[in-house]
Amino acid sequence: MKCRKKIKRVLISLCMLSLVAGCGKAAAEEERVVLQEKETGAAAVNEERGEKVDDNGMVGDYEYCFLEDGSAKILKYTGNESVVFLPEKLEGKKVSAIGESAFKDNGQINQVIFPTGIIVIGDSAFEGCVELQYAFLNKELREIGYRAFGGCTSLEEMTFPEGMTDIGAGIFEGCTELKKIVLPESMCSIDENAFAGCTELQLVYGDSEFAEAYAEKEGKTYVDFNRIREEGNQVW
Repeated sequence: MKCRKKIKRVLISLCMLSLVAGCGKAAAEEERVVLQEKETGAAAVNEERGEKVDDNGMVGDYEYCFLEDGSAKILKYTGNESVVFLPEKLEGKKVSAIGESAFKDNGQINQVIFPTGIIVIGDSAFEGCVELQYAFLNKELREIGYRAFGGCTSLEEMTFPEGMTDIGAGIFEGCTELKKIVLPESMCSIDENAFAGCTELQLVYGDSEFAEAYAEKEGKTYVDFNRIREEGNQVW
């Protein structure tokens, strides 16, 4: 009788261990599935942005990712140079975009020089770079994101490349030292809040009816490139 009871207890114990092990496996499997779903979801989000998550990397002071078209996007700058020459290529791939907040709140940059090939500057890319005085944009640039240069309180002037057609809301908001902008002939739209808080902005250079109309609307002094070319210093 005692022997049977012992056997029974052993069998019950084995059953309980089996159940516990089974639960542990089930929990582990469930955790694996959830993690996989999260990773898949993140990949989907980045795929929508044209980014390949697995290709993120670091070269020098630049964190980057590769885009679907094979070009590179700068995600983060970790350096402390006062004059920054943005790379034309990373890992042999053409740099076509500056990511959101990539240089945000960098307190060292005084000048940034854009190489050929950059098409997009993301939202808040240089926001809060309080020492930034000059940003030399490249001729292929077509899009500047929301508050890309917002709060750059030392920025003095900005020349937009031919081919750009619009300047969106808040891009230069709070650039209190911005005095001069140069508009290309292709420019046809400027949001009313694009230069909000730019209290020192007085000069608008251009060679189009749109640029002249914008300057007049905003109460700025318009400088006509066509007249300068035709009359030289006599304009002044």
